[in-house]
Amino acid sequence: MEELLARMKAHLRRTQANDPYQLQFEDLTLNGLTREVYRGNQLIELTAKEFNLLDFMLRIPRKVISRD
Repeated sequence: MEELLARMKAHLRRTQANDPYQLQFEDLTLNGLTREVYRGNQLIELTAKEFNLLDFMLRIPRKVISRD
């Protein structure tokens, strides 16, 4: 798990400057400035780790992420 988080942080550092603050996939919206996630109009409360994982996965949609 530690290696996954380290890889995610490294990836986010490389891509963060060029990416928008708001990411969307279907009816799921992630706001990087406010660190809020909505599914439709409903706010979803996430821990910091959950938010970071979702942010990482939304930045590389439709790609398989291995457990390693």
